[in-house]
Amino acid sequence: MVARLLAGDTLFSVDAFGEAIREVLAEARAPGGKEPPPTFNDLSKALFLVSTDFKKRRAQVYNDGELLDAVLNSAAFPAVFRGVGDLNHNATVDGGLCENLPVDCLLQEQSEFGPIIAISLPPRDAIIPIHNFLDYGLELFKTAFVQSVERVRASLPEGAILNVESTLGIFDFPAAFTDNEKRREETKETETRAARWLEDNIHRYNELHPL
Repeated sequence: MVARLLAGDTLFSVDAFGEAIREVLAEARAPGGKEPPPTFNDLSKALFLVSTDFKKRRAQVYNDGELLDAVLNSAAFPAVFRGVGDLNHNATVDGGLCENLPVDCLLQEQSEFGPIIAISLPPRDAIIPIHNFLDYGLELFKTAFVQSVERVRASLPEGAILNVESTLGIFDFPAAFTDNEKRREETKETETRAARWLEDNIHRYNELHPL
């Protein structure tokens, strides 16, 4: 494992993850998953995805072209798996390093899309004792993620962000994908609360901006 990382490789190949995402996107487009994954232009609503371009040291925003590639690039967690292509041609990793609550790309588009509202998971992770390089790296990522959200929180009006409480920490991946009754109840409760909050925001907006 260490040898792979020192050689510039990642712990896992993106191929298996990419195939899983491709199947999800194809299934969402047409039952049975027989059709190719949709592109951004096939979507009924505008979608923006963000990755971190560490050669240019800035966020990279995707809103056209191949949707699958954009999803893989935006979710490419450093050292675990990388996005599409090699680092010489595609030096992008998880967008959370720059924009873990990515609203910057919408700030100039509010006249078209309306006011910005967002859903966020507030940090709940306690600072862990740092025993090795992995602990150190994870704490660096957590700090970057949390600070990017706090910067956005300060730039939006009060009430524009719904904080969703969760029993999960930032990197509780195994627990997040564990299918059990408690997780399903928590997910359903979150969906209900978020839907109610969105409806309230839409209602307030329509009252302030009648047709």
